[in-house]
Amino acid sequence: MPVISTENLIKKYGNKEVLKNINLTINEGEFYCMMGPNGSGKTTLAAIIASIRQQSSGQVKIYGKPPENSRHFIGYMPQGNFTSAYLTGRENLAYFTGLMGYKGDRAKK
Repeated sequence: MPVISTENLIKKYGNKEVLKNINLTINEGEFYCMMGPNGSGKTTLAAIIASIRQQSSGQVKIYGKPPENSRHFIGYMPQGNFTSAYLTGRENLAYFTGLMGYKGDRAKK
């Protein structure tokens, strides 16, 4: 079973189609790199896989499940650096895992 798979994935912003029928399969143990110029859809694809954004059509699956049911498998950091210089690395991690709904020792240690 693939770790990540997409089938005919399309994302539109208004009339502009930024992802056009993306078919992708990443199996366990594989390394995948997205390269391309600014505006080519790399961040959009990553955000859809992480269920931060919704695709216009097509399917995304993480271990055979929709991404919104698989958030515990995915770590996503958008382009900008949103960490706080006033928090330790551990405190930053606890803060962001808390935003994603993780609770308990795992998020605090």
